[in-house]
Amino acid sequence: MNIKEALQSLCQKVTSHESTGQSIAEVIEDLTENYTPNPGPSGPKGDPGVGVRTITGTIDGSNKLTLTFTMTDESTQTVEGTITSSPGA
Repeated sequence: MNIKEALQSLCQKVTSHESTGQSIAEVIEDLTENYTPNPGPSGPKGDPGVGVRTITGTIDGSNKLTLTFTMTDESTQTVEGTITSSPGA
């Protein structure tokens, strides 16, 4: 599974929308446009859980991918990686 396929899978899981983006940038755009924060309770009853409020992403000229997740408790989690070509892609 390459990065684009992984992001398409993530998009399907968190938005129930199947991304047809042909590039990583298009899939990230689909993900951010179709994500709706869940206004319901996060996590199990008792200890309140933390959910994802927003997702933003960028790709720079050196193919560095940065995804920033803003959580419902206002903290942020950032994931970075470098996009490389898959053989045959």
